Amino acid sequence: MEDLINSKSKELFGINYVFPFQRLVISNTLAAAGYFSEDDRLESIPRQIVLLPTGAGKSLCFMLPGVLLEGMTLIIFPLLSLMADQERRIIEGGGSVTILKGGMSKDEKDEAYKLIRTNSVKFILTNPETLGSVKILDLLSGAEITHVVIDETHTVSQWGESFRPTYLEVGKHIKTIGVDLVTAYTATASEYILESVIKHIFLGEQVNIVRGNPDRTNIHYSVIPSISKDETLIELVKSVETPAIIFHSSRVSAEVTNRLLINRLERDDIVYYHAGLTKDQKSRIEEWFFTSDTGILNATCAYGMGVDKQNIRSVIHLEVPSSIEAFLQESGRGGRDRKLAKSFLITTRVNKKSRILDAINTGLCRREVLLRLMGHEIEFCSGCDICDNSFQAVETGFIQITQFLIKNRFIYNIDQSVNILKGFYTFTAKQEQYHNACGFGILSRWDKDSIKDSINILTKSNVIIKRWGKLGLTKHLIIGDETSPSPNTL
Repeated sequence: MEDLINSKSKELFGINYVFPFQRLVISNTLAAAGYFSEDDRLESIPRQIVLLPTGAGKSLCFMLPGVLLEGMTLIIFPLLSLMADQERRIIEGGGSVTILKGGMSKDEKDEAYKLIRTNSVKFILTNPETLGSVKILDLLSGAEITHVVIDETHTVSQWGESFRPTYLEVGKHIKTIGVDLVTAYTATASEYILESVIKHIFLGEQVNIVRGNPDRTNIHYSVIPSISKDETLIELVKSVETPAIIFHSSRVSAEVTNRLLINRLERDDIVYYHAGLTKDQKSRIEEWFFTSDTGILNATCAYGMGVDKQNIRSVIHLEVPSSIEAFLQESGRGGRDRKLAKSFLITTRVNKKSRILDAINTGLCRREVLLRLMGHEIEFCSGCDICDNSFQAVETGFIQITQFLIKNRFIYNIDQSVNILKGFYTFTAKQEQYHNACGFGILSRWDKDSIKDSINILTKSNVIIKRWGKLGLTKHLIIGDETSPSPNTL
């Protein structure tokens, strides 16, 4: 069996080495389909959940069986970008494929339906919304589909229970189509996510779970405490290796940050990407980033799972992701060429409470605590800022602001402090002798709004206290009780 898998992988895809976990998944699939013997089919469980880290060669696990088995393989993706990427890979590998998705013209639909009815392709790519169409279900129910694959299955719980409820119906649709051989893939999944997948995809039936090692040993994890995300990001982007992705929690954040970086860094190889772009815009950006060696992409999760770029060197999270799965999944977009990549998470003192923050605030190895949340133990850390003692203990700007207020106690209000720290030499500054103040211009490279936002963050965390004067205006700022470094560094 092993010789067959190795020889066919080399013959069909030019792959000289099949990793052990790939071989296991492929063997399970072929056995459950009766490829080796009818006894294998009868004795095997046809349902699998496969947890393989990003870059472990997941595509081979369903593409090789898809070519070897009779009939067609239906692959369900959460994102159009993933469908487009898989279509490209199949075509480049000499395979036959068709797509079922929204927005197709009548001619495109007719061609796809004909290919499926005549069993003229090996792979059908679709998404949960299209799969739920009565017409599509009728089409697929009468087709010779041997194997159903669900990619990025962790989104069943994360998205299905919020803004994409059709994902929760995928298991019922598969049952309607009448296919027993089903494999669900993801790079990361906690026990809660696994339970959700078993419930909604496999309808509670017995499932084989194949777990690869989720530890991406070539990724170095760092957490950077910040009192100004803009200033922290600007300095970080100046120093990180590219290509790089900066992940955002919203479209607005991606666009605003993109403009900020272009203006402050005076670079033109910085682009944003989110689900609100047109199809043509997305295609142009995907093609540009795929071939760029220096590009920086500000993206939402709409792009994250669609990335098949091998040489991403840096992944930056400007906000704390919604789940540990999302963080590891997105961080895993770096270093798919198995070379060193770095993951940076920027945090502030006023972040919302989350499991990720609880984990990284322990002062223990980043890799250890993150993977422990996934139910995995590591023997050693291959790289994090705690273990190599490269962590940043104090936020950039923290010492400058607090020392300024210590040396100028009971003197300046917030606007005056901002102008002095920035080093504004205005008529008022000259008249009031602000330019003679200790600390004048110490944050001259910062944006004025960034300084003000930093003071507000330190005020919210009781590092700075506002003393109020008449008419409810801030009379002056003083240092409060909480003058220790950010808890994110402890």
